[in-house]
Amino acid sequence: MGEKTKMDVLRSFRGTIVDFHLLDETTLSLQYSSFFAGTPLFIEYAEIMNDFLEGEDLNGIADLKEIDMDTGRIVYRLETNYAMTELLARSPRSFSTKASIELLIKCTDILIITGYAASISGIENHGNLSFDTIWVNQSGNVQLVNYGMAQFDLLAYQRGDIEEPSASSCLFAPPERFGCTQEDPTSDIFSLGQILFSLLTRQYLYQGNTQEIIAQAKSGIPHTNLLQYNFPEPLIPIFQQCLNPNPYERFGDFDALHDALLEIDIDSLEGASLEEEITAFLKQKEKAPTLPVHNEEEELRRIEQAEARLLAEEERLKILAKEKEEKALHEEEIRKKQRAEEERIRKEKEEKEQLRLLEEEEQKILALEKKINTREAKPLAEDWQQKGEEFARNIRIKIDLLSQEYHQDHIFVMSLTTIEVDLLPFADEKNKDWFHRLQDLDARLTQEHRQAQIRQEEVRKAQKEEEERIQQEKEKKEQQKREREQERIRKEKEAQEEIVRQEREAEQQKLREEQERIRVETHAQEVSDSLIQTLKEAKQKHTNNRKYQRALAMIDVDRFQLDDESFQQWLKRLNLLKEKCRDLQEEAQSKAEEEKEHAKQNERKNHLFNVLEQEKLQDTFFEKFIQQSKEQVEKKAEESSKNWGVRLDAIENEFATQKKQALERIKEEKRRKEEREAVRQYAQGFCFSLDDLIEKYPNDEQLKRDCMGLKEEAQEPQSEESTWWRDKISDLETEREAFERMAKQRAENEKNRQEKLSVIRKESQRTIMKIDAFLQRYQDDLTFQNSLQALKEKAQTELFEPSEWQATLRYVEKDLDTHVEEAQERVIVLSL
Repeated sequence: MGEKTKMDVLRSFRGTIVDFHLLDETTLSLQYSSFFAGTPLFIEYAEIMNDFLEGEDLNGIADLKEIDMDTGRIVYRLETNYAMTELLARSPRSFSTKASIELLIKCTDILIITGYAASISGIENHGNLSFDTIWVNQSGNVQLVNYGMAQFDLLAYQRGDIEEPSASSCLFAPPERFGCTQEDPTSDIFSLGQILFSLLTRQYLYQGNTQEIIAQAKSGIPHTNLLQYNFPEPLIPIFQQCLNPNPYERFGDFDALHDALLEIDIDSLEGASLEEEITAFLKQKEKAPTLPVHNEEEELRRIEQAEARLLAEEERLKILAKEKEEKALHEEEIRKKQRAEEERIRKEKEEKEQLRLLEEEEQKILALEKKINTREAKPLAEDWQQKGEEFARNIRIKIDLLSQEYHQDHIFVMSLTTIEVDLLPFADEKNKDWFHRLQDLDARLTQEHRQAQIRQEEVRKAQKEEEERIQQEKEKKEQQKREREQERIRKEKEAQEEIVRQEREAEQQKLREEQERIRVETHAQEVSDSLIQTLKEAKQKHTNNRKYQRALAMIDVDRFQLDDESFQQWLKRLNLLKEKCRDLQEEAQSKAEEEKEHAKQNERKNHLFNVLEQEKLQDTFFEKFIQQSKEQVEKKAEESSKNWGVRLDAIENEFATQKKQALERIKEEKRRKEEREAVRQYAQGFCFSLDDLIEKYPNDEQLKRDCMGLKEEAQEPQSEESTWWRDKISDLETEREAFERMAKQRAENEKNRQEKLSVIRKESQRTIMKIDAFLQRYQDDLTFQNSLQALKEKAQTELFEPSEWQATLRYVEKDLDTHVEEAQERVIVLSL
């Protein structure tokens, strides 16, 4: 099956009707079976998929690179490189719950994005979701391949081309894929539910033999009870909706499923993530590809010949069926023409009869109208009552005629009855008014007649259509009867052909079994010879390993074929022994390398311990690290040489880092001490400058207090850094300069004050001398003496501010003049 027969690809595996070949890291080739390739059904699906993928660039969907519809070969460009089928084959354990849900979320993301564009191209769903079509890489990226290509073996099963599909084709198929209803996105949701179940349990939802699996797949009801598995609680409703046999009761679309999955708290679930799980599976030993490695050319040639004979027989049967079908169609065409001619003649007769009846009716109506008009044309002098009675009789005659003709038209008959009732004159109605009302009723009758004619024509038309429908149904039943007869004949022929085909296949199967026996026998002998050579080469290695040599001797004994053992069983046992021999070689080689590595790491340990012993640095943290590292180096642990080497590497790297950090700390400490000493000298110079300033202004007490405060602030701090201390002294220098300026200003102010006080002091002495002179002049005036003594005391009191003292002297002189005038006045009064 497929074009490639040589293993010139990276990896291959076989699906149900498709071979998968990974040509390189980014190219995947799919080869369909020749039974389906090139068929009209395959070409139809392939053309739709080709049109869709050529016009779209969708994230998560493999790009279509090449497609050959005749040979069934499809080539995709991939960004991933492992099918889930290959990945799961590496280990029998199940996927973790967290990884499974993450994989399903990524698949639904892709299907949501792709679904809209695919529906525009006429693709309703993926149609083939399984572990073969889901591809991943080690980074956890996901891609879907073969989007839109149906499961052609199930389609062939629906059409009756094959008796039954393989069980593997049914494992992920929804029930509607077996032809009960049209597929839509809910069909892929059913497949995703089956994939999630298989990931978590490593079992298929449908179990049993082939017939049982097909029956379960058709109904969508598995024999497995989901409640017997210990699934996490949030997954139960998801399984129940995804795996519901009724599509209308599943999740409505991928968005609904995606939202339900996102509602699960993935972080709270146990197990590894998708990326970690893929990495863990890839670390398992890679299994051999499913496709056989030996040369298949002869077997493929025989299968192709058998298929060619079968195709020739099918072609002959198709030609016979086509000829019979053409003959039946020709006869049917003649019968149709005859029936059409008969129907045409019948329609012509009916139309002529209808025209005759219409003409007669029109003649009656014209005669009646003529009669009425004749009576209306009489002189106006006639009696209105007589005219009305005559007109009413004519209308009644017309009503009677029409009632007989249209007795089946109940609507028209009721209208005629109403008009006939309205013909009678009202009690208080004038004859002239009655006549005019009769004219209106006559017009109404004419209008109702026209409508009745229209309804009658519609009834005739409906009857005609009903007759045609009955005739068509009759013809259809006859056609179906003929088709059933043709189908019965076809099935009888197919049954005979199937018997012939089965006999031919039985012969081919017998031939294949014989050839397979010969091939197995030859292959078993080749494997035996290969095992002997392998044992011979293996015994020459690791001669000092007794356990290894003893195990090889046991294999050498077990390699002979037993009396009751078939070649197939012997081949299977030889392969197991060969695998066991390889495992022993790998184990012995691993042990030897382990011992060699252990000796190497022991030598590294001693060297590292000596290096640690010789390293002396004046750093507390580094000394503590050296002590801990020595303990770690000397520590004996049950670990492999590789892990031991990793641990020693870590110690060496940490030692280099710690040493570098210790040297940096020592250098930093030295720099800090030097900086501290420089700042200390700076602070000392600042204090000396304060002393010089105090000596410069010895009488300025405020300056002394300010400088003492600056000295206290300039003292060396215990907890602050040198930079802070230096910045502090810099700020204090600014304050010192400000204090110096203020001291200088105070000194200048004091000098000016003393100069002013000297001038005012002289003025004060002149005032006191003046007061003393007046005291001697008026010695007998006690009041004058007391007042001047008080003024003298004020003049003698020296104030701090010159302006205040000067003001006081002005007041004293002013008061002096006043007291002198008063004393003079008293002297004058006494003399009088």
